[in-house]
Amino acid sequence: VRIQIISDLRMGESNHTFDLDVTAHADYLALLGDTARVADEHLFPWLEDVLGRFKLVFYVTGNHEPYGTTVDSAIVALEARPRTSKLVIRIPRYDVSDTFTVLGCTLWSDLRQSPP
Repeated sequence: VRIQIISDLRMGESNHTFDLDVTAHADYLALLGDTARVADEHLFPWLEDVLGRFKLVFYVTGNHEPYGTTVDSAIVALEARPRTSKLVIRIPRYDVSDTFTVLGCTLWSDLRQSPP
């Protein structure tokens, strides 16, 4: 099993645009956080284009996806669109095959906490 990994694109911020052409080098893609703000209207057309290039896309949200909304609202928006079984958002466990399992979560921390 081959998984292509992309992270921290931050599309829609400063000089990062949605013009990124993702060429498939594997059957599966893992978008691992901070891809873009879910509230940005350009995310879903870009994502639908990317979904057409892979068997399955695993999308783990980062802290940038909910900017302009709430974490829960961002997850709901991602799960609602695009409507396809090729996009996996919540990944407590996904068995790609009998011998390969994907586990995924967003690692949150509170940087304002004082050190122990």
